[in-house]
Amino acid sequence: MKNYFENDYKGRDDRDIKVFLKRKYDEADEIFDRRFSEEVNNFSGKIAELQGKIQAVKDRIEAENYQYDGLASLTLGNLYLRLAQCRDEKFLSTNGYYRVAVSYFGERITLDNVDDVYSEIDLLLMLNKGKYFRNTAQIGKKSVFEKALDIFSDVTVKALNSSIVLEKKVHIYLDALINIGRVKRYSYSFDEAINIFLAIVLFLEKYIDQKQVESIRKCSCLNHLLTESSKIMEMSELENIVENKLDMKPYMEYLIQALIHIGIIFRKEKRYAEAIEIFNLVNKVDNNQGENNIDAQNNLGVCYRKISGEHEKAEEIFEKLSSRGNKFACVNLYKCYLMRNDVKYEKCFEDLKKKCELSNSIQLEFILGLFYLKEKDYKNAAKLFENVYESHPYISRGSIGFKALYNLSQCMICEKKYTQSRKILGRIRELLQKQAECKDPMVEIDYGWCLMQERNYKLAVKIYSELKDEDLNSIGTRNWMRIHNNLAECYIHINKKNEAKAILKEVVRLEPNNRWAKYLMASIDLSFIIENENKTIDIKNYQNLYKAFTVLAETKPAQDLENAGWLISAILLINKYQELNDKRSNEIINTLIEKLRYSTEKITMKSYFYLAEFVLERIKRSDLEEATADALYRCFSHMELVDEGENVSFSNLMESPNFHYFGRKHRAEILANIVLMYKHILNIKSYCCYSYSKKERDKEFPVHYTKLNTLKILLSNSDGTKNKRVTPKLRLWNTAYMNDSYEGGVFGKLLCHAAENCSKSKGESNATTDDVKKLLQIYFGNIMEVGTQIDSEVYITSFSKALNSFQMWNIYADDEKGCAIRFDDDFFDIKDDYHDPIEDAGRNVYSLYEVQYYDVQEEKIKDSKHNFDIDLVRIWENLRKIEEIIGTLEKSVDKQNEIKFALFKNAIFEVRSFVADRLNEIRFLFKTQSYEYEKELRLIRCSRSPKIDEDNFKIPRLYIDVERDIDNLEVTLGRKLEKQKVKDFNVWLRCTGKVKRINGGDY
Repeated sequence: MKNYFENDYKGRDDRDIKVFLKRKYDEADEIFDRRFSEEVNNFSGKIAELQGKIQAVKDRIEAENYQYDGLASLTLGNLYLRLAQCRDEKFLSTNGYYRVAVSYFGERITLDNVDDVYSEIDLLLMLNKGKYFRNTAQIGKKSVFEKALDIFSDVTVKALNSSIVLEKKVHIYLDALINIGRVKRYSYSFDEAINIFLAIVLFLEKYIDQKQVESIRKCSCLNHLLTESSKIMEMSELENIVENKLDMKPYMEYLIQALIHIGIIFRKEKRYAEAIEIFNLVNKVDNNQGENNIDAQNNLGVCYRKISGEHEKAEEIFEKLSSRGNKFACVNLYKCYLMRNDVKYEKCFEDLKKKCELSNSIQLEFILGLFYLKEKDYKNAAKLFENVYESHPYISRGSIGFKALYNLSQCMICEKKYTQSRKILGRIRELLQKQAECKDPMVEIDYGWCLMQERNYKLAVKIYSELKDEDLNSIGTRNWMRIHNNLAECYIHINKKNEAKAILKEVVRLEPNNRWAKYLMASIDLSFIIENENKTIDIKNYQNLYKAFTVLAETKPAQDLENAGWLISAILLINKYQELNDKRSNEIINTLIEKLRYSTEKITMKSYFYLAEFVLERIKRSDLEEATADALYRCFSHMELVDEGENVSFSNLMESPNFHYFGRKHRAEILANIVLMYKHILNIKSYCCYSYSKKERDKEFPVHYTKLNTLKILLSNSDGTKNKRVTPKLRLWNTAYMNDSYEGGVFGKLLCHAAENCSKSKGESNATTDDVKKLLQIYFGNIMEVGTQIDSEVYITSFSKALNSFQMWNIYADDEKGCAIRFDDDFFDIKDDYHDPIEDAGRNVYSLYEVQYYDVQEEKIKDSKHNFDIDLVRIWENLRKIEEIIGTLEKSVDKQNEIKFALFKNAIFEVRSFVADRLNEIRFLFKTQSYEYEKELRLIRCSRSPKIDEDNFKIPRLYIDVERDIDNLEVTLGRKLEKQKVKDFNVWLRCTGKVKRINGGDY
């Protein structure tokens, strides 16, 4: 309220201290109102000016020994409030000035006695206290919003019933009403807020210039609301008081504010065209001395920033306002530069770093975090977002705490830490739900996305089903498409492909070039062909599939999954043409080889399986020209695989100097056999994979039996030294340290049976148990006795479904003096079953695998639902073929040439080590029936970058960490522990903050 007391001091002398105080109250508002009036930033002057006036008021009060009353408190409170706001505008600490201000505003308020007659000073104290809560509540603390709302509502009632002069009564009432609308807007109660602002517009437009009324009514979106809304609050009480007695021009600022807040609501609802119309209207109606309204310009800039292709307009607005010290413009200018990739971006990034070092501004820290996020420096970004959230941990839509926590989840997503991200997003969802706020679409979309990456598609379907009816305009086209595409993908993964197709058709109808929708539709068609490969399928299905993937693969920029899908569809069509003796296969073959020559995209392991079969078929047929065949072998031996799971190991093999000793054709033939062998290894892993469909969640979730020392290490925050702090992790140990000397022996027996069955089916007689043993001995030593490979890159740790098993407690938990640890459900990737036709399952990096128990007498896997024989036969055939190629090459190598022979040996060692490690991925999933009581589950990972434990073993051991946070453990202590030790451990375990439940000493 600019110049509220003007009539009280106009023409009067400041020798009257009350006149002096009223003048200083208005001067505080005037200084704040003209903070952006200069062409350049002069905030230091404004701050100094306010500090000088505060001191002048205090000196005058002290000099005259004036008794502090409501007017003195109101004046000082307003000066401190404006000082805090000015400092905040300059990204400076408010130094507790907000608190000082509210201490003054609270001095005279007597809300308890409703019969009190409230003077204008009382009402102004109340009003300004409400503004304090409104300002500080913008960080998002809902209870503070509610306090502000209560105060403003009380002011409107008290103002109408007060005996103060009419001009001031209307000022106070409209100011309080505007602030009620603002608080409701901050709380995202948009419908209620907009009706308040519309009521103010309807009330005040009667008193403004006719041209201004015409401008308002020409604004189509606003006119529609003013004429159609039946919920606009009535202003009859105020109208009855005002009648035609007042000059209403001084109150036009409230009409302008109401229009601005209506525009902001449209902007928040992503109705940018309507918001722009409103802000342009404000600039037209409130053309103060030829300048545009600053608030309207700021919000106009935000609209342009949010609209694709309009960034230059936004920057032009924000650069001008930012130079005058406008904090809102400065923040948004940084956000504009964030979307650049030029000198302005780099300069802004460096400028932000310097400002954050000198300032404690959470806004600047937050934006700097966004810059680090763009730079893919997730560590620094996460640190900044954590700092912002810890400073302002209040979660509500629009609050900076909410934004910081949400962007922290984005860091986790970018690092593929989907479980951690889902937990963060889950906390946001939980807090919003407790506040009875509507769901935030972005949080829901990303929460569903994390579930998808964890392959928890059934729950993701529930999330997206609740979102799919959201209005396209309110959430934006991009988000609407994400919701529907993700829902369709989830339906595909739970085998509801008809539902998926219906959704994808709608997406393509609205956005014909939606790439992901087209890919998903093509993947559905690919699944149909693969699932029905033994049935007669019309050639047109293959042709249409190939055409669909060709369109996708030729769209720039190229995408890995589309390229992989194209490769599979091309090979399927080639095979179909050759089956029909159709010469069009040659054209596709040439296209495929030509594409491989120049392709820079990565492919999935699943598409690499098809390419391996294609390469072996070309070697077998010898129907390619030498140069073309040579190009195919070269490309195949250098294919880039999507970096997931064990694909990295294949990439390392392909680029190994040792492996390059072989010529292209032999390298391609060996590699193709390894790849196809690995296909069947993955099949076996898939059969053994522990998933939702294979477990009773509460009864069979696995436990880890171990010694108390292991538990201490897992939950400790230190490595024992004074300086170094570490984050404990669960370890996987190299397979060289298996505690059973017969580990892996069952696999040898199974492979023997497979080899014998293979020989019988082919009418051969040369494959015997001894043959298999000799071959496996090349890779593992005597697999039937020791069964371990010393230089393995495979790492294992074990769990059990056997709860409170005497044998497990006795053997693995220090004779019942140790513990059993049940990890949080999110620690492992125990997810829904689904086999994607293109994409690998590498995201399930911490899958658990069920050990299969071999019945020695029956010579078969006990109680198995799967027949491993087919895959074991294929593995045997590929192993034998690899050794045949090696044998042929060995005959041709010049053993007298020591250098060449050494290179040959190195190449052979490279191949055999690699094959052994691939076999190790399944070799330890088979044990004899005598271990069946263990009900063992194993976590198996490969790594060429192990760590070394030199502290706990006489001979250092290799291990790798499980990169998951240890949290929410359930710990059961052994029953043979002494009672005092159980009590001590209970206290310690609770203090770690990482244990949700403790079962002590008696199970």
